[in-house]
Amino acid sequence: MVKIEKPKAKYLNFESTKNDDVAVIIGEGEYSLDEVSWEKEKIRRIHIPVELNGNKLDWTPWPNDADKCVEVWGDDTSMWVGQKLRITHDKKKMILSPIKQEKPMIAQ
Repeated sequence: MVKIEKPKAKYLNFESTKNDDVAVIIGEGEYSLDEVSWEKEKIRRIHIPVELNGNKLDWTPWPNDADKCVEVWGDDTSMWVGQKLRITHDKKKMILSPIKQEKPMIAQ
């Protein structure tokens, strides 16, 4: 008998996180070529690499999450590297909150 193993998580989402987790941004990211619908318009998503519990995951923030990060860290994602996101679970939703730090930690 061969058992099928559940694949490791690839994306930062509700299923790959626990309440009160903290993810660290490890790269500035890049925009995808595909578009998705957001509030009746098409947008391109940015893919930002993060580390969570020793695993590298792909974070594709929705505009409201990106806006929260821009408020705290600015609009240059290279300045987000080393910054942290607190993850909260509310019912079946993942809520991300940027953690304000004096100096960003350098990802290694």
